[in-house]
Parts: sequence; structure tokens; C-alpha cells
Amino acid sequence: MSLFKQIVEPFLSISSLMMALSLAGIVFSFRKAWSRMGRSCLIANALIFLVVFCSPLAELLLSQLEAMYPPLLKPESCLGARYILVLSAYGVESSSTPITSNLSEETMFRLVEGIRIYHRVPGSRIVVAGGKLRKNEKSLGELMADFLISQHISPEDIITERFSRDTYQNLENSRQWIGREPFFLVTSAYHLRRAMAVAKKLGMNPIASPAFIETLQFHPPYVSASERVWRLLQAFGLPSRGRLTLVERAIHEHVGFLWYRLTQKV
Repeated sequence: MSLFKQIVEPFLSISSLMMALSLAGIVFSFRKAWSRMGRSCLIANALIFLVVFCSPLAELLLSQLEAMYPPLLKPESCLGARYILVLSAYGVESSSTPITSNLSEETMFRLVEGIRIYHRVPGSRIVVAGGKLRKNEKSLGELMADFLISQHISPEDIITERFSRDTYQNLENSRQWIGREPFFLVTSAYHLRRAMAVAKKLGMNPIASPAFIETLQFHPPYVSASERVWRLLQAFGLPSRGRLTLVERAIHEHVGFLWYRLTQKV
């Protein structure tokens, strides 16, 4: 997935598409024979801007992914589960900043959810999974373990997986400790579809434990059709750059799931 992500995914992002349309529109506008094509590119770019930044498309795309697995409100009711696998997102090693600044927002949300489950399930252990992103730095798994220790989680209750590079390897490498036992699979809510599918493909027994739930509280699946329409109408408004992040996050996940399916990882 890493090679595919580096080469192909940038060409599938909204940012890349908008940049390409802008450049094409400007270049074509300077050539009389292509000026009409240039205007079409600029108009298309403006429409994409309005749809992505000013409409609730971003929230709809992401909330559909987040709604696939409900929040785990009572982890203590999941009998037999004693491992909590927390998947990594991003982080850096820096001695000049505290560990809370070295881990990305998503990684922090996932870790906090793992800690919440840990305190609710007596006798549980936390597995943190993530390899190195850069040479001569700690792995993401080690950085996550450092954060857990800073939050007074006993080192004896922490298992560190430090060699994986993607979701599939996160789970494949962690299987050596978890085996076929039921376990809490903690990752961002929108990422759970792919992570759960990988775990089941590997013969594991995951319990979906969504973290970093961004949009579901604003677009819950249980609201009536009329209320859903009203909420969507209210969501139209001034441009919000945060929506671009949400759209690209959803695209990334759909592309990742498709790639895993093509490579028979799910």
C-alpha cells in the first residue's frame, strides 16, 4: 500500500485535481485557440471549490464510513477480550517537544480511546502498532508506548509492535500476541471498515472500537428523513477548508479499501 499511496494517491486527491485545473485554465487562456478550454477548466475548478468547501459533501462521505460501526460505549460487556490493539496514524520523534506534541491528532485520539477501554476492562493489555517513518527515529509503536507510560499505564501492560508500515502489517504483525482471541480494534472510525476486513481476513476476532469520530454526532444514522434534510440544508454556507481534509480522508479510505481488495488483503 505504501508504494501505491506514494505514486497513485496524489493524482486522486481533490487538491491535485484543483491545482491541475487551475494551471490548465491559466495556460490555455493565453492561447486563443484554447481559450474556451481554459475557461471550462476554471469554471470546473470553481464548481469543485463550491461543492467541496461550501456543501456538506465532506460530512456525508465521512459519516457514511463512520456509521458502519457504532461507538463502543460499554467495552466491559465484551467478555473474553483482554487485548486492545491501537493502530498508529502519524508521529515524529523530537526531544525538544513533549510526547503529546510528537503524535498526530488521530494517533492521540486512538490512544486515548485505548486508555479508556483499558481502564474499563480489568486485566487488559494494550498493543501499539506502527513502524518507523524515518531512519534514526523511534518507531510509531515506541512513540505510542512512551505516551502510554507518560499516562501511568504500566509498561508490563504494553506490547509494542515496531516494524509494520501499513494497516495490513499492523494487524498481521500483532497477530503473534493476539492470535484468535477476541480483541478491541482501536482506530479512527472512518478507517474501521478496512481494518476490520483485514483482521477477519487474517482469521482474527476483532471488536470494532472507533475513535476520532468527527462527523457522526452531526449526522447520526437514526434521525428522521426530514431532520436529515434540514441538517443538510443548514450545512451549506461559507467556505471551510476543513471540509477538504474530510473529503480527501474519505477518498483515501475508499482507494485504500479498493487496493486491499485488488491485492486480496480483505
